[in-house]
Amino acid sequence: MAATTAPLVWDFYRAVPDAEGLGSVVEYYDESSQSLYLASGLKTQLAMIEAGHWSEAEPGDELTISSDAFTASAWDHPMSGQLYGTAVIGGELVFLRYLYARELTQLLHDGTWRSKNDSQITQTSLTLKNPGADVVLAEGTMFEPGARITVAFCMGNSRPYSVGVAFLDELDFDVQSATFSLSGRNTIGYRLQQQTFDDETTFTGNGHEVVEWIFQRAGIVNYSIGPSTASNDWVFEPGMTFYDGLQKIFEIFIGWDMIETPSGKVVVGYPYWRQQHLANSVYQFRAGTELIKRKTKKNADAAYANVRVTGKDANGAELDPVYLPVETWTHWALGDNKTKHVKAADGMTQQELEDYAAQLAADLARIGVGESFTGPPRPWLLVGDVASIITGGDESTDLGLITSITHRFGDSGYFTDFTVDSGGVATAETRDGTVYATRTASVNGYNRRQDLADLISRIAKIK
Repeated sequence: MAATTAPLVWDFYRAVPDAEGLGSVVEYYDESSQSLYLASGLKTQLAMIEAGHWSEAEPGDELTISSDAFTASAWDHPMSGQLYGTAVIGGELVFLRYLYARELTQLLHDGTWRSKNDSQITQTSLTLKNPGADVVLAEGTMFEPGARITVAFCMGNSRPYSVGVAFLDELDFDVQSATFSLSGRNTIGYRLQQQTFDDETTFTGNGHEVVEWIFQRAGIVNYSIGPSTASNDWVFEPGMTFYDGLQKIFEIFIGWDMIETPSGKVVVGYPYWRQQHLANSVYQFRAGTELIKRKTKKNADAAYANVRVTGKDANGAELDPVYLPVETWTHWALGDNKTKHVKAADGMTQQELEDYAAQLAADLARIGVGESFTGPPRPWLLVGDVASIITGGDESTDLGLITSITHRFGDSGYFTDFTVDSGGVATAETRDGTVYATRTASVNGYNRRQDLADLISRIAKIK
């Protein structure tokens, strides 16, 4: 083969502001690039490459990888997902390994992201086009359990709208198949639901202190915990998961709960604290124009006429049971003795037990009317938002609390499915103020019945 007579010529260049030394540019699959350079530490900028037009690519914001005092660096890109480098720091030559994110959009066949009112754990499942065994199965591949997956939507030329962060749980790869599948859970599910207390089972301190202790043991670093004033001696079982341990704490601190923001931050605290990080709101949509499907159900599965709560104080003595009526639909005949019996966590005072019962009665109010909707993608929807429908003119009607959301995306299109339950905080009082939505498992009667119906339907199709 004859050598080319044309020399290699650079026809454009780009200056990096404030750079203190020569850097490197790494190319990722002809779709994006990353500049790495020294500027009071190791800095980077990402650029999206449209149709291979490198000279027109606009670099993104400057990000800090490390603040160490490097005086020189060099990089190599021997394999997918990793960069290897050398650097000089303090007169010593050091080896660097940098793991970067891979854009999966071009590999995406279809996927879902699911969240529900009765759990702080969200799940994602993806089906990707087969890139080859060397990419998926090679040592050091990015497709390994624990890999971080971020899901975000773009609409037109908009910036990505983050839906959530998940960690890879399972991968199913067949080298002869055109696609392969993977699934994952959010930080709460991956870090808290599958790790246990083992030999460290006791802790003395305030609520926020024990939560931070659990987070540090679980390896969670991105979190925000609201203050608490009550101190307690906490005792957990060795085989209890961190997730179940936190639920035990939330039973003591009535109103405390845990959420995860789309950026992956885990937030624990009272509603006012969670509101600062992820605020629920009222979501309005127009009937007939903003929806593809609408389905309505009424069922008495999770509807109750009363609630009866029992518990013990810190000394193990039985507290007086608290029996309260639950607001139901006017024309529904549930039976006067359809009562939800609940045993509260030990250690409450009589007043705390009464407050807990009042909260349960409020959560159970007017449950039983459920609706499911399918529409265009709405990545900003949150579980706990109040759904309000406009049927004519500008008048709107509050339907209830959004109890589950499923985003579907891929080659077959982009859709958002969501269900609404009439219970929860969707009352007239919420329309003019901040919505402090409950995530209680009580408001999920429609979801449980609907999921069972879907399961029966799938089994019937298989037969």
